[in-house]
Amino acid sequence: MPSARFLTAGDWLVIAVYLVGIIALGIWFGRDQRNTRDYFLGSKSIPWWGVGLSIVATETSALTFIGVPAMAYGADALTFIQIVIGYVIARIILAIVMVPHYFKGEIYSPYQLFADAFGPSARRTAAAFFLVAATLAAGVRVYVTCIPLQLMLGLSENQILWAILLFVGLSLAYTYIGGVKAVIWTDAV
Repeated sequence: MPSARFLTAGDWLVIAVYLVGIIALGIWFGRDQRNTRDYFLGSKSIPWWGVGLSIVATETSALTFIGVPAMAYGADALTFIQIVIGYVIARIILAIVMVPHYFKGEIYSPYQLFADAFGPSARRTAAAFFLVAATLAAGVRVYVTCIPLQLMLGLSENQILWAILLFVGLSLAYTYIGGVKAVIWTDAV
């Protein structure tokens, strides 16, 4: 298997600057947090376009880059267009149904809306299902990201495991330090 000779010193420098940069962003945005509201709502000071870029980045993972071209190639064009139209319709419905609730009050999560509408049991159940599903999905996304990296760089499975732990650890660090502001702006970058 080929080695990491495909990356030059300049490539590694860009990667290192990016990794240091996301931690620096986390520290920068964490400096002015005073309470839970600042941590979860970003002091309500994040512009709409920053949130929009973050949403697009969140929905665009390695699965998108690997899976969407395969799906578009393997299926007829109408099937792919139906999926894209479904995404757009879902976003419009969410914007109409959910966003007004967020603007009305201090809503930290959709699960708060569940609790208000259906009680605390519904909130806990929905949150538990989300945590399980999100954890499994994140694991798949991280693993799928590593497949092309392993092929391109010729890394061993052990090296890939350390790369996964590094990236997950850095993501947790900037999220913990900087809250939602750090997440949104690192997504936007």
